[in-house]
Amino acid sequence: MTPANNLPVDTPPFPLNTTFKYNSLCDALIDFDDDGVKDSEDNCRYLNNPDQNDSDSDGYGDRCNNCPDQRLSGVSAGMYHTCILKKDGNVDCYGDMVFGDGQANDYTGGDALGVSAGGIHTCILKQGGNVDCYGNNSNGQANDYTGGDAVAVTAGIYHTCILKEDGDVDCYGNNGNGQSTDYMGGDAVAVSAGEQHTCILKHDGNVDCYGDNYYGQANDYTNGDAAAVSAGGFHTCILKENGNVDCYGWNDDGQANDYTGGDAVAVSAGNHHTCIQMHDGKVDCYGLNNRSQSDDYTVGDAVCTFDWDSDGLIADNCPFILNPAQEDSDSDGVGDACDNCISISNRAQEDSDSDGFGDRCDNCPDPRLRYSQ
Repeated sequence: MTPANNLPVDTPPFPLNTTFKYNSLCDALIDFDDDGVKDSEDNCRYLNNPDQNDSDSDGYGDRCNNCPDQRLSGVSAGMYHTCILKKDGNVDCYGDMVFGDGQANDYTGGDALGVSAGGIHTCILKQGGNVDCYGNNSNGQANDYTGGDAVAVTAGIYHTCILKEDGDVDCYGNNGNGQSTDYMGGDAVAVSAGEQHTCILKHDGNVDCYGDNYYGQANDYTNGDAAAVSAGGFHTCILKENGNVDCYGWNDDGQANDYTGGDAVAVSAGNHHTCIQMHDGKVDCYGLNNRSQSDDYTVGDAVCTFDWDSDGLIADNCPFILNPAQEDSDSDGVGDACDNCISISNRAQEDSDSDGFGDRCDNCPDPRLRYSQ
């Protein structure tokens, strides 16, 4: 979808400098896009989307999200193989066929929404919420998932985890260090399975990890700015909101080096290598490359490469409003161009009365008060 006339996807249908006044006698809330969802509850206020689909649970509906599912990365690094999810719904894999179990085979079904390359198996999230896995299945890690409610999949070395629609996580396969323990918190937005540890990205931007922690790979991340997480063999990498990547754990081949390019939109940690998907659809990999698993991917068609506001940025602090300078006066991760409280940090952008002024800087944030011109 391309915005008409190069306008931002979720641009309000009134001038940005419009001044509103309150009417305390009215108890109804504005519904600018007439989709039956009040603006205070609408995840795309200015685009009609009554179903409110939000694949990545980031608070922005799929209709106005520049990358509707950050969990469905375009790249996945396994132990000795790497897989690329393409825009046509197919998957290209390359690297070593350890044990000859076919884990680096391509997937040509055309219905792939996500891919995860494990140790010696690969899993494909398909349309309809089911998962097909192939490769070595010595611990049941390559069993298919047919529950119909999967929104993401992650393949570890000998275990696999499924993120479900309800925010819980089901895992199966080897559980020798507790890595296949189910997560029942209901607030998971992403999950990543490493060799013997598992990490859960929660809705608050923090990450909980559990399982083997010999090298510190299962340490929790508590900075609150995580956009994605990838658990590797014995290291873990965090994609941050600023487009950089922090990694920690075992670093014998440089696989846990940080990435500071500021243009990362996805990360995948393998056993001894790490791959960074950049905003231009290309992939940079580093670490051990004895089986070509760290080769860069330069075709430029890895998914989630949209730049709706045409400012040259995907890791954008205002995805739908042109702001190449990325100014952020209050350092809350939301650019000044789209921040409803420019001078007061308010990362959540709460706006109870939907008047365009955040609750933290609104002198009358009561949601019962409708506004009018």
